[in-house]
Amino acid sequence: MYYASMDCQPQSLRDVKLAADAIHLPVSAGQERNFIRCVRTRETPVSNIDDAVHSDIISHVCELAVRLGRKLVWDPIEEKFLGDAEALRMTHRAHRHPWYLQP
Repeated sequence: MYYASMDCQPQSLRDVKLAADAIHLPVSAGQERNFIRCVRTRETPVSNIDDAVHSDIISHVCELAVRLGRKLVWDPIEEKFLGDAEALRMTHRAHRHPWYLQP
């Protein structure tokens, strides 16, 4: 993460002290350096892949809801749409020969 500056409104938010039991995000010297260090040490990066995937899924689900023009029900455990075959079909695309994924 890049923490060189923070812009917030109202400015007084900068001075708010978080409770000891609040969620505190780790500070890093930069995503690139953090990633390289974690490759070397096997630590979990500040921006780990699991968090990134979950964030991306939200965007993709919203995109499909907009394209289809209706409310969709997403099961985050099964990672699929419930009761909507068309939306479910749109989560995958055919692979070009000779590429394929094992089921």
